[in-house]
Amino acid sequence: VVTGDAADELTKSMTNVSKRVKGDFSTIGGALGEVNTRFGFVGDELESTTEQFLKFADITGMDATKAVQSVSRAMANAGIDSSKYSEVLDEIAIAAQASEISAEKLTENLTKYGSQTRAAGLNTKESIALFAQFEKSGVNAETAIGGMKKAMKEWSDEGKNSRIEFQRAVQEIKDSPNILDATSKAIEIFGTKSGAELADAIQSGRFEYTEFLDIIKGSEGTVTSTYEETQSGND
Repeated sequence: VVTGDAADELTKSMTNVSKRVKGDFSTIGGALGEVNTRFGFVGDELESTTEQFLKFADITGMDATKAVQSVSRAMANAGIDSSKYSEVLDEIAIAAQASEISAEKLTENLTKYGSQTRAAGLNTKESIALFAQFEKSGVNAETAIGGMKKAMKEWSDEGKNSRIEFQRAVQEIKDSPNILDATSKAIEIFGTKSGAELADAIQSGRFEYTEFLDIIKGSEGTVTSTYEETQSGND
């Protein structure tokens, strides 16, 4: 429990934030307390970060406190410095807008499967783009990542570079002359459970995430601009 001067400072920060971003004191206080706990921010940094999370929650429909928890968890999982929180919020927000998939689901997948996509050589932007593509095109993320995990374990056990092997596997399946040949290759690489679905996804182009990646690369300022548009009634 925070007491004394620290409690007074948090109360002052909550009052300041409430003047700049809409929301009841319970919502603002919950988000601000979570930002303070998880990022260790105080003062102006605490206030500006809380404002961004409140705006993010408003435009994505997420609970503000849960947004802080899930995004901070995903960042910690990926080893992303806390100072980069605004970039991550913009990337998730614009991917959710473009794919019409919930920001909560994208963040959940980023935390749950991020270690597997990083092992395959994908950075955070690429991982968000891949998960957005999966959801948009109907690829079961759990099945797909399960197959990738199996393949990467075998490559690791054999002393091979997972990034190189993964890219090679995808290209081989993509270049297969027909779906039967693609499925056979995919099952051999990714296993019986995931092979057929991955073969179909890769052959049909549903594994391609470059379009979403291009959108994410231009995401800077998405949270603030979208929030301002919704407040003015333009969106």
